[in-house]
Amino acid sequence: MLGLFVALLIFGLGVLLERDAVITVFLYALLVSVVWIGISFLFQLFNKKWLAAIAQALITVPIVSYVLLIFALSPPDYFASHLSIPEGIDIDTPLISGNVEGELDRTSFVLEAGFQPGIYRYATTYVPNGSGVIYAKAFELTQEYRLSGERMKTRSAVKVSAEDKGVKSAEFTIYEGNWGEKYGARIELWFEFDSGKQVLIGSRNYIVDGWQR
Repeated sequence: MLGLFVALLIFGLGVLLERDAVITVFLYALLVSVVWIGISFLFQLFNKKWLAAIAQALITVPIVSYVLLIFALSPPDYFASHLSIPEGIDIDTPLISGNVEGELDRTSFVLEAGFQPGIYRYATTYVPNGSGVIYAKAFELTQEYRLSGERMKTRSAVKVSAEDKGVKSAEFTIYEGNWGEKYGARIELWFEFDSGKQVLIGSRNYIVDGWQR
């Protein structure tokens, strides 16, 4: 049981310091503790120490269930807690609503805010000289960390060809961070030919936040 309480202390420390690395240590500590308690529980049953076994179960099951519920509904995410928005660079705010076509007259693509923080939509009038897929990438500016990886590529992919002359757009989600915790991200728009060759359509810096469950 001592291991379980040590794990909970680590969790409290992770919340206090707002550090994902400490939360990860907690998860490993919790796993080791639960395995050890399980072995101890079986040992108590084997030796017919019913009261000790019941006491272990009554303490362990509610605590572990509560922790699992937290991580299932709203897992801690401190990705953006210690980030700052770089100064001295051009950085924009995603459009809330409005003149997308007007913005596209002066830039390769624009980013619109979605119905929830962390959800965005790009729009572009790029016309490729072949068939392929337009998709988005994003990188946190201070660490060059790629945000949401292949999930963003898959979610933002739009199949296009040279005949498509209108506005192309797709929605995607940035999962790192929580609502209201703003940080800087470089949004890149790419075109990947069916042959696999890739072309950078454009790159712009935006102030974003992550989607929160």
